[in-house]
Amino acid sequence: FPTRRSSDLWTWIGLSWSHTHELTLDDVCRLSTYLGTFLLALCVVTPETARSLVNGLACGIAAVSAIAIMSKLTPSLFPVGTAANAFYDTARLGYPFNYADAVGEYAALGLPLVLYSATGGRSLIGRALGAAALQPILFCLALTVSRGGILAAAVGTVAFLALVPNRIPRLPTLAITSVGIALLMMALLHRAGLRDQTIAPQSQRHSMLLILCAVSVGAGLAQLACTAL
Repeated sequence: FPTRRSSDLWTWIGLSWSHTHELTLDDVCRLSTYLGTFLLALCVVTPETARSLVNGLACGIAAVSAIAIMSKLTPSLFPVGTAANAFYDTARLGYPFNYADAVGEYAALGLPLVLYSATGGRSLIGRALGAAALQPILFCLALTVSRGGILAAAVGTVAFLALVPNRIPRLPTLAITSVGIALLMMALLHRAGLRDQTIAPQSQRHSMLLILCAVSVGAGLAQLACTAL
């Protein structure tokens, strides 16, 4: 909240040197709308609904991350041009925000939320689904090659471990997630087209999709077994 407020104020100050006051004022209005929406959401959150809010945000970010990955692995399902970055020519994943760093940082924001769902869900299925969702989130972050997103993910993970109670029982989930993303990174390193081309060869895209699905299912099953034990 303080960061959003200072950002809004700084945008207002930017009117003094902006070459286009109308566009700057549009940004001020947009930031003010975000701030108002955030405050409205805070007014309705209670201790009883906080868990649902966290789970909802986690599901939303995981879904957007999965859609972003699909735009890279199955570009034919998306409108022409959405797989490419509109700001600069790069193979980094930029859909759906058309900016790779924005996608990476967005995915990173969901990491501690999904970690909480995977380690603190009320049901075995919920925890398994949370562990499975961690794989596409981290893979989405990897495809963006966003330094800001990687930093945000690291800080979010450290904050999660520092603030969450009962840390020791949650460590197996981190181990499962680490093994899963390591396997995905090994597969990505052997597919240069996915790293270096906007539209990778079909064989590399489809095989990577199968590996991602297999790793996600495996992480979910491993989390299910650990939680049951």
